[in-house]
Amino acid sequence: MLLEMAFNNIMRMVAGKRYYRYGEDVKDEEEARQFRRIIKDLTRFGGASNPAEFVSILRWMDYGGLEKKLKSLSKRMDEFLQALIDEKRHKEKEGNTMIDHMLSLQKSQPEYYTNQIIKGLILVLLLVGIDTSAVTLKWAMTNLLNHPNMLKKARDEIDSQIGEEKLIEEADVSKLHYFQSIISKTLRLYPATPLLVPHMSYAMKNMMYRVAQCYWSMHGPYI
Repeated sequence: MLLEMAFNNIMRMVAGKRYYRYGEDVKDEEEARQFRRIIKDLTRFGGASNPAEFVSILRWMDYGGLEKKLKSLSKRMDEFLQALIDEKRHKEKEGNTMIDHMLSLQKSQPEYYTNQIIKGLILVLLLVGIDTSAVTLKWAMTNLLNHPNMLKKARDEIDSQIGEEKLIEEADVSKLHYFQSIISKTLRLYPATPLLVPHMSYAMKNMMYRVAQCYWSMHGPYI
């Protein structure tokens, strides 16, 4: 559910469309079905293991047909994103979506904002922004359920600042200081992705002292 909601949020920002049914009906059911199939395949192949990566001879015969399937998926995704761009380009009234702004920049700087670049930016948002958003929401909701007093405080703030009958809009977030603190705390305690690249220290010699490489792993467990 949270993953599908994240897809809706990202695609509304990108193209002003919803492809999963939550609150409002999907405008184009066939387009939504096509998008859901692409995302399903993208998720499935994204975590698939390829024996050819370990046994090079299998690459010659495309063992399991993974390469062929990935090329087909890439073509379908490219055609889908291109259709979104063409649809926005042919509309008389300019909207406030990411594609609209990218096409506006394309007019002034066509060499920097090609269709390929725009499609690449959309794909990056889909691949990077969806799972991390859903995981962060899961952690935030889990923590609130485990701490009912904080959940009540957040609910009271929303009721007092926004009201009980009104949905929260982006402009209202600046009024919700406690709500923002919950998000910041969740991101600090449970980051959706690793923040540091794995690395190994090197030996350091300074004046009369020499610190051996990976000294922390050999001595002083609290260092």
